[in-house]
Amino acid sequence: MKILFLRVGIDRGCGGTLSPLFSDGTFEYVPIPESSELLEGKGVNYSNLPGRYGGTLDKYSGSTGYTHYDPEFETFTYGEPNEPKRSQLLRLTAGDLLVFYSGFQGPNIAKGTCFVIGYLSVHAIHRAPIDESWPPKSLQHLHRNAHFRRKNSETSLVVVEGDPAISRLFTIAQQLSDDNQKVLADIKDIIGFGGSVMRAIGRWVPETHHDKALKWLNEENIMTDTWSDNLIDQTRNALNGSITGSDDFLHMKNTKGKFGKIGLEDLLAGKLLIQDKLAAAEYSYSSNDELIADGWAID
Repeated sequence: MKILFLRVGIDRGCGGTLSPLFSDGTFEYVPIPESSELLEGKGVNYSNLPGRYGGTLDKYSGSTGYTHYDPEFETFTYGEPNEPKRSQLLRLTAGDLLVFYSGFQGPNIAKGTCFVIGYLSVHAIHRAPIDESWPPKSLQHLHRNAHFRRKNSETSLVVVEGDPAISRLFTIAQQLSDDNQKVLADIKDIIGFGGSVMRAIGRWVPETHHDKALKWLNEENIMTDTWSDNLIDQTRNALNGSITGSDDFLHMKNTKGKFGKIGLEDLLAGKLLIQDKLAAAEYSYSSNDELIADGWAID
């Protein structure tokens, strides 16, 4: 197994600002701006991307322009055509982890402090084919990635396809650096590398530190893999109609970092259909118990 850390997301050098970290440790992941010409109708504006905590991401980017949404946590992909990161991605194989961190601003932290935001568990590594028209049909299942939205072909492109059952965007960000964007001393002991994480070049976790790094990364899972008994009871009450939403929806969160909503009309009709707020996906359940067992609770 291999574990690679990469810096992603908007920052002061690319976008002129930083993603927001809230006082409870939750956050919004704000991608960088798009810098290339796009295929007609394929661009994604910041105002098209819903925030996980209300509004759209133009609220945090300061722009309604096109965004380079990469990595994306809908189909769980990340692409890179340029060295040295391209070669680093080519070293990854199925079962490896590609871990993402970003610089943040928020209460009680210095601007630019870095936090881990999630990871892709590698399912496959893909090279863009050089003998197909653009975007390549053979990689159609990856076309949500920002690189395939670009007008001009990128023959050097490498795309990481994550396993959607394991890959995740965290609910709670995990602090990686100090105020000067250097790895915290106690985290260095866990992940096996230190120094500056200001640059967007990948950092490898030594094999000797894999177990400790995996445990640390999954501490966030421990916080959300099993909701409290009280929240589960509240969820059952809400699904049974004891609690109603303020906007004709019952808002939900999932232990894997997803956020969704159930229309109150569907709920009253006994239809347990959750609409994903971030991805073009719906999840249908036959009973409250099945829905809760799949990690959903009221938000």
